[in-house]
Amino acid sequence: MSDMPPPPPSQPFSPQPANQPANQPGPQPAPPAPAPSPYTVPTPTGPGVPPPPPGFGGMVGGPTFGGGFPAAPRRSGKAIAALVLGISGLLLCFIAVPAILAVIFGVLAMKEIKRSSGTVSGRGMAIAGLVLGIVGLISAVVFWIAVGFGLANSKNVFDLEPGDCIELPDRNSDEVVRVQTFDCDEAHGAEVFAAGELPGGDEPYPGVDEVQAMIEAECRPVFAEYVGIDFDASELSATTIYPQEADWDDTQQYVCIAFDPDGDLTESIAGSGR
Repeated sequence: MSDMPPPPPSQPFSPQPANQPANQPGPQPAPPAPAPSPYTVPTPTGPGVPPPPPGFGGMVGGPTFGGGFPAAPRRSGKAIAALVLGISGLLLCFIAVPAILAVIFGVLAMKEIKRSSGTVSGRGMAIAGLVLGIVGLISAVVFWIAVGFGLANSKNVFDLEPGDCIELPDRNSDEVVRVQTFDCDEAHGAEVFAAGELPGGDEPYPGVDEVQAMIEAECRPVFAEYVGIDFDASELSATTIYPQEADWDDTQQYVCIAFDPDGDLTESIAGSGR
């Protein structure tokens, strides 16, 4: 036996194309298809499936982003406040605060609207509130001047003194607090001829009839001295202002006034003998 190793097995024969050189490799297999991305959502297609929505502009030949709808200008809150405060200031003319605020808000609203370049409306409301505020302020001034004049020409009934010429209190009033005063040369309704304080303030209220009887007893003799004629012979009438039960512990003051039942007085009745 021979010790020589067996020859290596022969390689299979691969025939070459006739027009291909012997040293050029043969055709390569196609690369595998890429795996689908986990972030890609497949777009369904087929019958009954709606087309995808258009993209958000910018692509050549695609949909564009344009046009739009203009927003209506908003109404100024300051203008609304000015109008509401202006109406309140006019109705409540004795309170000047709403009218002052109406003027302030009206001016602020007009400035806001002017700076807004048309995005804020309400100029008409602002002007109306401003005008109403000014009118309300004027009304407030007139009102308080009238009140001040009235207070300057009136007195609390228990501050009246003999010789004061006053308006005749309304007989239908439940109580009288203040009365208007006049010069006695002017037309006036009545004149004070007596005033004083009843005794017995420490005692319980005796009742209206008893109080008026006590006042008449005090005033009758004073009338004769003041006018110059006895009351029963006079053409004048008289009445009283008396304390009520609720005020009895604080005051027992009274006032006696004379008046002409046929009309106003035009001069003082002191010493007139009427």
